[in-house]
Amino acid sequence: MKRWKWRLALLAAAAGVLLSAGCGKQQAEREPLTILTGGWDYTDFQEALHKVHPEIRLEFVSYRGANTTETMKQMLANGDMTDLFSITVLPDEALAREQLVDLSAQSFLNRYPISQLERLADEDGGMYLIPGPQTITGMVYNQTLFEKYGWSAPETIDELLALVPKAREKGIDLMESELYYPGGGFCYFINTGEALWLNTPEGHLWKEAFQSGQASAADSLQQTAEQFQKFIDAGLMKRENVTRNVKSCYDDFRSRKSAIWLDTAPIDFWQHEDGTGDRYGLLPYLSVDGGNNVYMTNVLRYYGISRRLEEPGNEQKLEDAWKVLDFIATPDGQAALGADGSSKISTLIEDELAEDSPIYEAKKRVDEGYGIPLPYAGWEDVVSVAGSEIQRWILGESTAGQVLESMDRAKQAAASGDNRYARAVKSLTLEETAELVAASMMEAADTDAALMSLGGYRDGKENPAGVNARLYAGDITDLNYTTVLGVRGRITVLTLTGRELKELAEQGLILQEDGAAFPYVLKLRDEGELLEEQTYRVAVNPEGFSARTAEAGSARETEIDFFAAYVDYIRAAGSITPET
Repeated sequence: MKRWKWRLALLAAAAGVLLSAGCGKQQAEREPLTILTGGWDYTDFQEALHKVHPEIRLEFVSYRGANTTETMKQMLANGDMTDLFSITVLPDEALAREQLVDLSAQSFLNRYPISQLERLADEDGGMYLIPGPQTITGMVYNQTLFEKYGWSAPETIDELLALVPKAREKGIDLMESELYYPGGGFCYFINTGEALWLNTPEGHLWKEAFQSGQASAADSLQQTAEQFQKFIDAGLMKRENVTRNVKSCYDDFRSRKSAIWLDTAPIDFWQHEDGTGDRYGLLPYLSVDGGNNVYMTNVLRYYGISRRLEEPGNEQKLEDAWKVLDFIATPDGQAALGADGSSKISTLIEDELAEDSPIYEAKKRVDEGYGIPLPYAGWEDVVSVAGSEIQRWILGESTAGQVLESMDRAKQAAASGDNRYARAVKSLTLEETAELVAASMMEAADTDAALMSLGGYRDGKENPAGVNARLYAGDITDLNYTTVLGVRGRITVLTLTGRELKELAEQGLILQEDGAAFPYVLKLRDEGELLEEQTYRVAVNPEGFSARTAEAGSARETEIDFFAAYVDYIRAAGSITPET
């Protein structure tokens, strides 16, 4: 049966499937449904869900690492998903069929437009995921600030560049960008190309050829690289945005230290939640003459159900999971997931965008064909490598030519298997993974010990500085080495007595004075005994310790890059086991 299976099922209204929209009786012993946070705050969703289904409980599994999308894909590939599975991109169809429950007979699919469903159905008509809200993003600009200074919203690249000196005259930078993670810079580079020529018929043909290994970036993206170099030279892509965390850069924009914010994530279109303060508008990625300006579109999360819930004994959880998906496919569910009608909008048929929405005109342009998807699918092999090279380019440590060469090398290495750093013989637990990372810090900094905290969800807080994901069996490559780690930066060395080190390891990492602690994994050189009166030099990762610990341990930041130390260690090991 081909892909029309689900259309027939929709007409049949999914006979025999339980999808209660009413309120169930609260059951104290009811098993919770697990769901991965993946950098997403589900608090509002949980509250809205409880108004309709007070009997359903959600249990949050934390992930605040550097590569949410690849982590979700690895969890799917290893059958290690949460009960409610979420993912930021559509996965391999064969994996979806193997690991997820088929949704094609569910009546809630009637609420989505056919265009959405056709993207979700596989060649046999199976459907394993439904979309949450989607975004339309571009360059967010402070309309209030623009009006104050008499600036017009730029419609071409030259008009954008002309605003740079005008902003400096007012004592501000024109733009802040999210460049802390490699994916940010890569996204902006590719989207620059989309506005120049990649969103043309010739550009689409080139992308298909490159992604299949039949074309070269060095031969075809010179114009894109030259334009991006102009952005760097003008200060639109700043060194500080590479080295500073995203929040501090965003705070500068919100406090009027800059006039434009560039990020793949949406923001509120008012300075304050109550609608007061500065107003913001949305600019597209600009072309040379303004005729090919484009916005970026992205479904924030797709949702499905782990097939594990179809096993005997999971009947209650499966029933609850059906109710959750049914709720997601309602206006209230979409709104609770962030569809606020501004930069995040519902994917449902009945949720039309109001004409006074800040992105009404942007959506019209997207509907006319001037929308591009978030650059990930098809680019997986090059995102991390090229994104890191783009970071070095912005820092003045690389060149445009090296970036394009890195894209070609990454694609060739993926095809040949040369992008492999090491191979995990078996899947490690979270604790074993943390011990591996701790060992890499200890070796790189030549210390006596190392502390590495674990990610987790405690008292409504998550730990981005901890090891956030397991290392799964298989190749560790350019594509997936970032999954287990969170914050970037340099390794710090503490000097502590054995007694102090023991107390710290037992206490764990406390992110806030009144918050719960996240456990530490302690690694000692040669697995020796911890002596209370002995002094130890201890390696810790960026943000993996408190200010009080830094003071007590006379913290000294090294020049050693945390991520690089991990890669060097596993590359030297080659074969990774729990004992490595």
